[in-house]
Amino acid sequence: MRTNLYAPLLLTQAFASALGEAEGSVVMLLDQRVRNPVPDQLAYSLAKQTLHASLRNLARELAPRVRVNGVAPGLVLPTADYDDAQWERLRGMMPLERLPTPEDIASAVVWLARAPAVTGQTLFVDSGANLEAYPRDFVYLGRE
Repeated sequence: MRTNLYAPLLLTQAFASALGEAEGSVVMLLDQRVRNPVPDQLAYSLAKQTLHASLRNLARELAPRVRVNGVAPGLVLPTADYDDAQWERLRGMMPLERLPTPEDIASAVVWLARAPAVTGQTLFVDSGANLEAYPRDFVYLGRE
């Protein structure tokens, strides 16, 4: 909760305060699971869901000086928990049959940071994963 909820909230408030009368933009990193949560990693999921819910409140509270948006990535980089075959199967499970890249995530963040007429929005950069209701966290899917 401290890392995935409180820190972004406190940093956003401190940033808005430090801006004074200047305008600014905040882009929070969420997770595609905020739309379709899974039973795994409860504390992480609850923190990200709460952060996602607070995004609209903050956008309204800090407008018009500070715009607040979010990017919700899907599965991007493999960890040691995945083998190559599982990673390929997971790629095939995505509606777009690809996985987003770090560059895809960065492009979305930059676009939101520069979009002067956008606030309170979440961009899902997840190859369509948020369109599906997966039964478990990806680390448990696609294994043989």
